[in-house]
Amino acid sequence: MRFFALIFLFLSTSFIFAQPARDADRLFNERKYEQAQVIYKKLLGGSPSNVLYQYRYARCCYELGDAATAIRYFEEAGDRYPLRNFYLGNLYFDAYRFEEAIVAWQEYMKSLAEDDERLPILARRIETAELGVRFLARVEDITIVDSIKAPKKNFLDYYRLSPETGKLEARNTFQDGVLQQLVSYTNQRKDRTIFSDVNDGRLDMFRTLRLLDDWSSPKPLPVPPNTKYNENYPFVMSDGITFYFASDSPEGMGGYDIYITRYNSETETYLQPENIGMPFNSPANDYMLVLDESRHLGWFATDRRQHADTVMIYVFIPNEATKVVRHPDARHVADLAALKTYRTAARPDLPDQTVISTVGQTDAQTGFSFFINDNIVYRHYADFQSRKAEMLFRQYQQAEKKYEEQNARLVELRRTYELAQADQKKAMADSIISLEQQLQKQQYVLESQIINVRNTEIEYLQVQQK
Repeated sequence: MRFFALIFLFLSTSFIFAQPARDADRLFNERKYEQAQVIYKKLLGGSPSNVLYQYRYARCCYELGDAATAIRYFEEAGDRYPLRNFYLGNLYFDAYRFEEAIVAWQEYMKSLAEDDERLPILARRIETAELGVRFLARVEDITIVDSIKAPKKNFLDYYRLSPETGKLEARNTFQDGVLQQLVSYTNQRKDRTIFSDVNDGRLDMFRTLRLLDDWSSPKPLPVPPNTKYNENYPFVMSDGITFYFASDSPEGMGGYDIYITRYNSETETYLQPENIGMPFNSPANDYMLVLDESRHLGWFATDRRQHADTVMIYVFIPNEATKVVRHPDARHVADLAALKTYRTAARPDLPDQTVISTVGQTDAQTGFSFFINDNIVYRHYADFQSRKAEMLFRQYQQAEKKYEEQNARLVELRRTYELAQADQKKAMADSIISLEQQLQKQQYVLESQIINVRNTEIEYLQVQQK
């Protein structure tokens, strides 16, 4: 009797799960991922080790933008479904886990025929991920003084440049039905303009010079910096030599990347452009880097983590010499590279400034933006599930406020030092060096604190899910 009871229980359970499984499969094949996701989640509750359910639930999460959950279930699903490695590679890449992306894509390539047309595409993606690995090894340590969410169509209105820096202007046009921004930069003397325009189906950059009573005919810039791809968003430093622009060449990280080159006036040629790396560039679109030397401020725009037709403009303090991030936590370095965390500083001379948190941009209506992972963002203290994590976050904010006050004092000391007499500078130099050392120690403490907050909350969430 016990044997027959077990058989009956098995057949009953199979019948109960059969219809929902068929419904989920149908919805999945019809690409109704949101509805399929609900059913697969329930099926996993009754059969948590079912590889098909794991894989298809992960696919639904992937299609619906829940990257963290998709990664978890793709990893649990194993290698039974080779396409899983393709999606995992994409997810790892977007999460700045470039080495893991390379391994996943290479595994997927092994499952393809030698003449499969996807192989060259995957090889190119692997090259991009290898570039990401190199960029993560030399992420520039920058200080952000403001972040501004702005409509893309008029984002240049938010660049507050001094007259000595020159003038930026933009006009919109349509190229193959797509709205394009054509940007022009005119130098401070108003005798030279570099601008972008449509040329043979793509965007190229052109130059025109001021004559006695008119402007010269536009002349396209040579190759390089122009290429067979789109080049736009030009800016030239006051030396007339150093030139920044953006290109969507596939040699970058994705979309538009920011490049630097230099002009040789004798040969009227440009050096081979160099990608300026992270955190300025990302797998999204990054462009319009401008350096205002008289105010010691820089601007650049990005659409990473933004809705359509919106960009985030970061205002930063340019380093006199490139300062690379050195930190033992690879995840923290990746967050700095992605601008999910960053160092801040107050600038009293910045109009309409907003002092921002190292965990994201401040929002007056929501309080703050704290990234737990790629898909979970807290905006209120009440969002914390772990009271311990909330307490640690409040302590972090207090420590960060003290850091910002000390950093503002350091900025003021440096300005006073520049104007001081020679006999006063010695004592001031000692104070500046001492304060710099204190701030460096405080910075490491802050970085440890924010990692502790995030880990505490994640550990609590994982316990609650079990």
